[in-house]
Amino acid sequence: MPGRVHVELKQGLVGVLGLLMGVGLSLAWSAEGAAQTQVRVLAETRIDLAAERAGASVLVLGVLRDDLGQALPHREVQVTTRPADTADSAAVPPGVFGTQLVSTDARGEFTLSVEWAASPFILTCAFTGDDYHLAATVERSVDPTLADVRLRFDLDVTGRELDLDAPETRVRVLAESSAGGDALPLELRDELGRAYGEASTDTDGYALFTLEGVPEATPGPGRWVVEFRGDARRASARAELAIVRTRATQLAATLEDDTLDPGDEAVVTGELTDARGAVVGGAVGIFAEGEHLLTVATDREGRFRAPFTIPAEREGARWTLEARFAPETPGLRPSSSDPLVLRVGSPLPLDWLWLLLPVGLSAAAFALARRRERTAAGTTAAPPQSAPGVTVGARTLASHRHDVLGGVVLDHQNDTALAGATVTLTRVDEKSVDPEVSAAVSGADGRFVLAGLPAGEYRLRVARAGYVELDQRVHVPHRGEWSDIVIRVESYRTRALSVFRRVGRLFVSSERVFETTTNRELPESAPEAQRAPLAALAEHTDRLYYGPRDPEAADLPPLEEAAAALVEALPEPATNVEARD
Repeated sequence: MPGRVHVELKQGLVGVLGLLMGVGLSLAWSAEGAAQTQVRVLAETRIDLAAERAGASVLVLGVLRDDLGQALPHREVQVTTRPADTADSAAVPPGVFGTQLVSTDARGEFTLSVEWAASPFILTCAFTGDDYHLAATVERSVDPTLADVRLRFDLDVTGRELDLDAPETRVRVLAESSAGGDALPLELRDELGRAYGEASTDTDGYALFTLEGVPEATPGPGRWVVEFRGDARRASARAELAIVRTRATQLAATLEDDTLDPGDEAVVTGELTDARGAVVGGAVGIFAEGEHLLTVATDREGRFRAPFTIPAEREGARWTLEARFAPETPGLRPSSSDPLVLRVGSPLPLDWLWLLLPVGLSAAAFALARRRERTAAGTTAAPPQSAPGVTVGARTLASHRHDVLGGVVLDHQNDTALAGATVTLTRVDEKSVDPEVSAAVSGADGRFVLAGLPAGEYRLRVARAGYVELDQRVHVPHRGEWSDIVIRVESYRTRALSVFRRVGRLFVSSERVFETTTNRELPESAPEAQRAPLAALAEHTDRLYYGPRDPEAADLPPLEEAAAALVEALPEPATNVEARD
């Protein structure tokens, strides 16, 4: 029976079906001068390969598909073959290995015959992409001297969602081989290399892993990785399955006061938790009769406080409120609080106003108008952005001008409050002979206040160990927008990771690859000449990102120099996969 070697290759997120939105913006001015925006949707592509032994040759069978599994007909694919061991080059007749273009047929398939079956060789297939599909490049070793092994996850048992709250998890794998798929020892791991057990296939080729909980796993995207290390008759094999680990959340909310008047401040407080405890940095939205009012983030204890002003048009009504948690990334499941009923009264006894004399009615109307003018000054700010920098509050219409600067300092990656951050204001305007310096240190909740500031221009600096210093100009007095600011600072750990990913983007076709691929695994996507330096760069990055000591500013230049040297050493063109921002 001829040997058959199957290799299933996936680009981007392994096994995840979805469209990658690529936006191409071009400005085309019409006769009236209006700008036109063009949006282009690009789909990911993958190449499935099989290599079948046929006497003294190997028949390469391939299929070009998009991320939904649809075949791509009549596309050109560049196929390159070369010996796996350079020592075998002398024994290979001329013309056996090389590069040629093949076209897919109406079913997206292509074939190629390699007149060599004596030793392993490297097979590389590249699709350059088109107007609607991303490029894809894959490279694998083919050993025609061993029987093939193909591993496949049984989705009916395994599924693509891992419920972390479930007491038991089952993962089932099927092994197929021309030499028999029974008695194969398999290992199960996750994307971080953590081992979850071993199992052997039965006479039908099935292996079942039964896990009693996955305590070390966290919610979010992940992968199951199953591997057979090969034996004397059968080639090694590996299969991956993209999964999403999920966990339920519980959201509790209460009103500090459920009976208020228009113009009063209502406050919703609550707590967001899961089976492990507090959910930190969760975005909780407050809704009234289905209409969004504002969004706040939970603190390090999972608690939140959402204040808002009751509008005048709600006078005399019952207002039904609800808190909702809707995660922006997969992992934690959404949840809602029980309905909260807010009774809005009337600041004046309107039912009896018809009894008042005209003068009294005019006075009451005047007082009510003044009250509404004072309380309608602010607006609800939009949910804070997660990029490093300063987000100011809403500018007030009130006549009072503030000489207080205050707010909260957060980690920009997860919006966690940062204690111990030093916030410094230094006078920089020309009127100041001796610069005045005011400083405050953020508390356990990340908040700080600098009060009684003389009028002038200031330099605002925020510094904390392990974080990039923030520097910005501020004018005092102000219209309230600097009274409750949100300052997000970037850690040197995150900065180190961004340096590595700038280089890593040159070797992947999608940003989403970083969600399911570790730094140590990424070099496998690079050409052979760049794997060693990219692996060294990944190791350097992991030492800074996962190390016990907080990185400092001096730790970044060596990493950036190594990254620049790797990019400069790339041949032209830089990679087989076009880099995309």
